[in-house]
Amino acid sequence: MYHPPDVGGVDNSIDEYVELLNLSDSTVNLYDGSNVWLLRDGIEFAFAQGTTIASGAYILVVNF
Repeated sequence: MYHPPDVGGVDNSIDEYVELLNLSDSTVNLYDGSNVWLLRDGIEFAFAQGTTIASGAYILVVNF
């Protein structure tokens, strides 16, 4: 997770992001049957059914 510097003394959480990198030699599924990967607590995000990360690929979760 990247947390950018504060701007004018204000927490700059709007520019935070999480980067996932697949270091394996195989595609990684971000789901198992009907269950999907979730990010919780500091960030709330559910990956869509069928989401995968190819070998050597990245996925960014950003706050838009």
